[in-house]
Amino acid sequence: MFEFVRRIVADADRDAATGGIAAALAQLRKLSLSDFGKVLWSMPDPKFPNLSLALPRMASVQAQKNYTGQSGNDLLLNTLAFVRILENNYLRYTSKNLHNDTVLDFGVGYGRMVRLLYYFTDPDNIWGLDPMPEPHKLCAEAGLLGNFRQSELIPTSLPTDGRKFDLAYAFSVFTHLSPTAADPCLSAVRDVMNTGGLFMPTVWPPEMWQFQDQLRGTTIAPEMMRTFAETGFAYVPHDGAMGLTYGRSTIAFDFFRNKGWDLLGYDSTPTDPYQIVLILRKQ
Repeated sequence: MFEFVRRIVADADRDAATGGIAAALAQLRKLSLSDFGKVLWSMPDPKFPNLSLALPRMASVQAQKNYTGQSGNDLLLNTLAFVRILENNYLRYTSKNLHNDTVLDFGVGYGRMVRLLYYFTDPDNIWGLDPMPEPHKLCAEAGLLGNFRQSELIPTSLPTDGRKFDLAYAFSVFTHLSPTAADPCLSAVRDVMNTGGLFMPTVWPPEMWQFQDQLRGTTIAPEMMRTFAETGFAYVPHDGAMGLTYGRSTIAFDFFRNKGWDLLGYDSTPTDPYQIVLILRKQ
């Protein structure tokens, strides 16, 4: 940590003791986003005891790997790249920054994206939903700041207490949804968006099936790519009951059109090239 960074973090540690989380975040937002992320990734840190009490603890290395296959700095780099896509496209298409705007993480997991969103908006404006109980246990154990609810597996509505959102995202969610689950999820997210709000889900390109064949030693890519070309949706279910809703999916951009959204474009990052970020605006 460079000395000028350490001074800002030390000031934030002092402010955490006297002014609480709001004062601490105001100081930490003087950092670059990258250095802000490093601080959040390092919690708890005995050099900054007050921040360690105020900020959420980072998930264990095993939990990080279970959800993403990565951990530590490699995971931070990928997370920074995605959050910068959120910020850049939100500014590009709304001419606003995220200060005090409301944000929904649809498929929050253990909250790795949420930790970086504190850089832009206060925890009260951030909501995280997930249909599985384990993520909520991890968020609670870490002391994650924000609003977290367990949603339905195939939602008819979302438990946001009437809150509407300016920005929503779904990282590596629609890459796993079955055809019977994808449409209800898309509709449920739309119902809690403000008019003109942006939703940024990630999808896999059909070439992902070739990568999956190499990774898993399978030979399903030709069939899956043919199905995708013909229908715009290719899906391989997981074993058991979860396969009704959850597996591996490639979904064409056109799936998201004419469902109350404008498809404004897409974005991507070289650090995670198969996660294509779509930019949808609620009509």
